[in-house]
Amino acid sequence: MADVFRAIAGILNSFSRTQLKKIGCRHKAALMPLIQPQPINCSPMGTLSRRKFTEEQKRSILAEAEKRGIMPVLREHRLSYSVFSRWKYQATATAKGDEPTQQQIQQQLKNLMLENERLKKIIANQALEIQIKTERINNAGFR
Repeated sequence: MADVFRAIAGILNSFSRTQLKKIGCRHKAALMPLIQPQPINCSPMGTLSRRKFTEEQKRSILAEAEKRGIMPVLREHRLSYSVFSRWKYQATATAKGDEPTQQQIQQQLKNLMLENERLKKIIANQALEIQIKTERINNAGFR
């Protein structure tokens, strides 16, 4: 990887002033930060480490993205759009809460009333069967 950066730096050093002006740059030194490798967060084992964001940091990044635009903020914080959209979805889900709508409440109430009526019928049938059996037992005992 370092060889690639050295090769690019060598190419830049070979540019003349007129070639640099054509690409919109006055000095070679102005292009050097563009080709420098960016540091990467690595754990001691050499694998990429996950960054942990607090809820407050997530909210501030979401608010900043609303003000300045999504892509500049994502580039600044080195985040992917999928992470941003997941945070946004989670933020709207917690903001809304999981409060059921009036229609959902009415449907649940209707379902509960139907189930209650069904259970009352079952209990009434069982009570009737018990009563019939006790009468048979009582009648059989008196004979």
